[in-house]
Amino acid sequence: MSVSKNASGLRNLFGVTPRKFALLKEAMEEAGIREADLEEKYFSASTRGGQRANKAETGVILRHRPTGTLVRCRKTRSRALNRYYARKILAQRLRERR
Repeated sequence: MSVSKNASGLRNLFGVTPRKFALLKEAMEEAGIREADLEEKYFSASTRGGQRANKAETGVILRHRPTGTLVRCRKTRSRALNRYYARKILAQRLRERR
């Protein structure tokens, strides 16, 4: 997995294609989101997936400090992908507010 970094400090640690990562960076920049403004926590996402899903903290809670917007994501069994989707959802919500 290649790790690229932009001026806002966002690095591709999500395991997504470079194209999806570029679209996420663009969406975050349009919404005015900086990685430094995000507070991220993890939780045990009790969902399908058996024993591993019940033990691992794969769910993501993402809070945008300047606006107080909160996003919870447990779409997949992968923490990395949930981090990606949480940022994507946050960018959508903040763009809708503008």
